[in-house]
Amino acid sequence: MEVEQRFLNAKDFTAEFRVEKRDGKPTMIVGYPAKFNKLSRRMWGMREQIMPGAFKRTLAEGADVRALLNHNPDIVLGRNKAGTLRLKEDSTGLRMEIDAPDTQAARDLMTSIDRGDISQGSFRFRTVTDNWHMQDGETIRDLIDVDLMDVSPVTFPAYEDTDMGVRAFAGAVGLDLGRFEEIVVRLEHNLPSKPEDRDFLALMVLRASKLYDKLPAPRFHALEAAKRRLSLTEREN
Repeated sequence: MEVEQRFLNAKDFTAEFRVEKRDGKPTMIVGYPAKFNKLSRRMWGMREQIMPGAFKRTLAEGADVRALLNHNPDIVLGRNKAGTLRLKEDSTGLRMEIDAPDTQAARDLMTSIDRGDISQGSFRFRTVTDNWHMQDGETIRDLIDVDLMDVSPVTFPAYEDTDMGVRAFAGAVGLDLGRFEEIVVRLEHNLPSKPEDRDFLALMVLRASKLYDKLPAPRFHALEAAKRRLSLTEREN
């Protein structure tokens, strides 16, 4: 079973991803890294939704789950086995409560949440049971049962494979869109990248930088997303 990662868009969080200050207790970060019955963006020709009960078994079995910042294992915000992270399913989805540690990283994060600069969450998992079906002419994947690995507030999604700006960039700079999507799939599934992946993305960034003014909007965000993908392949080598 491959490790997968999903995020929620900012519009899915509204006021539910927040900081709660408590007298005599650690400040608490509250949010939903996963919500039920919401169809995702299109991914690799399909859309996905998390079904109620998807986390029930893994939580009941005592999965050792960490809350991380940007999925970085060096920045631990809480852990359920330590009692500093609490996870439960409710009618909305997977609810997360973190007793924020007294660290600079946590203080900076809470400031960013209060300002609205960080408004997205993500979770990593392995699929145990899923169901594929057709709905309104689209392929839908229902996540029925998963092994939960970690939850994370994120600065930005690491793998926005359907970002239309990036896809438009690939075509505008004369590169094979299908080849680009293959690379994204590998990154999304945490599969090892290939040396040619790095070369392809480096060429994409180089051409995009030179043709910046002639490229379709949104230029800045799409170029930054392409650079982030390049950095992912460079860290592996």
